[in-house]
Amino acid sequence: MKTVITPERKTELEKAFDEVRSHKDWKRRISKMIYASSKQQALIAEAVMFFTGSVATFTPAAHGRVRIEAAGYYASEVQR
Repeated sequence: MKTVITPERKTELEKAFDEVRSHKDWKRRISKMIYASSKQQALIAEAVMFFTGSVATFTPAAHGRVRIEAAGYYASEVQR
């Protein structure tokens, strides 16, 4: 099933994904410490799924940050 999104929504997802992706290779595994509200986490999780097909997990960390982790495109590509 294809997901249809508006150009505006795609721009939102791109911005959210840019916060957490590897800037050397966007298809790599994601592991990063960030500041993100629960609303931002939901948007980031949606963006990670949209661009990589992998599920993002968030773990609370020190000083109000969260660790985001996801398998990334390469790992999810194997499961397709």
